[in-house]
Amino acid sequence: MYSQHDAAGPPARRILLHLGMNKTGSTALQVALRGYRTAEWAMLDIPGFTQTQAMCLAFRNTVPPQLYVSRDEAGRAAERAKARAALEQALAEERRSVIISSEFLSDFTGDGEVEGALAALRRHAEDITAIVYLRDPAGYAASLYQQSLKTRLPGADLRGLYPRYRRRLRPWVKTLGRRGVIFRPYSPGAYPGDALMRDFAAHGGIDPTAMKPVPRRANASLSAEATALLYCYRQKHPQMPGDPAWRRAEAKMVLRLKGFGERSFSFSPAAKAHIIDGHEADLAWAEARLGTGFAPQAATGTALRLDSPEQFDDVAQESFADFREWLAACGPYPARRLRTPAQALRALVERAYEQGGD
Repeated sequence: MYSQHDAAGPPARRILLHLGMNKTGSTALQVALRGYRTAEWAMLDIPGFTQTQAMCLAFRNTVPPQLYVSRDEAGRAAERAKARAALEQALAEERRSVIISSEFLSDFTGDGEVEGALAALRRHAEDITAIVYLRDPAGYAASLYQQSLKTRLPGADLRGLYPRYRRRLRPWVKTLGRRGVIFRPYSPGAYPGDALMRDFAAHGGIDPTAMKPVPRRANASLSAEATALLYCYRQKHPQMPGDPAWRRAEAKMVLRLKGFGERSFSFSPAAKAHIIDGHEADLAWAEARLGTGFAPQAATGTALRLDSPEQFDDVAQESFADFREWLAACGPYPARRLRTPAQALRALVERAYEQGGD
């Protein structure tokens, strides 16, 4: 295992970090990079852990609870030690340059987290480059709002959905240097097909032909209509319960919703102004690192732009008749007795719960 004090120094190879952020196609990119191998590069394989688990368990001061297996403190401490050892061993045994990708890396904001991670990585490679994709605040907020609805009812103030670029990324810039972090703009419309993968490969200096094809959009968004129905459900049931079987049932309900509706949704210019309010300096910091302002959202005939989430109520009512017909066609649901969107989604969850959420 290499040491920082070895006379020969670390091996002459590179580490390429993908910092996310979240809501910027990270899932699709990770699917494309799964098992990536060339003569010079490899997606780092860490036996027993995903890259996100290993990096967070090894270096975060406070680890997101969902990344633990153990529930008690002693078990979690053991997991952290095991993750650090597994990561160190994987880096020592892999002779090629390596890629590490996790949107959680953009949340390394605690004291010493980035510095500790990079100190450990530099024992194995001096040349470390990070790539991060930034999404415009309104697009990010709309996607995050929809994602949040899958587990809880988000707060009413949209400003809580602002990405906070500087807080999340400045530690990496400070430690790696301005040239050590490559900032790229992200917009779903700008990356059709495998364009995001090719962009990442071009700026990371890796071979795009070794990436796996992504046959469909990974972690695809719900339609505006499906999001509206889910919003109504969350008004009645604001928080996903702790029962694992019910959680699986709600997840199955969300998966079923991906087949309904046609329109996308985003927040209107007025809502965007509210989201940005108080964050103007942070937005200027992000755009300065991109070298350009965020492109305005492209208007399409099928897109639905909302001034506030409360408008989902009207959208749900407008689309509910079509949803009941669609639901009846999908299975033996008593569609005529389902008089509200919340009732309809509750029926989906209860059916999945009765079947074990499988």
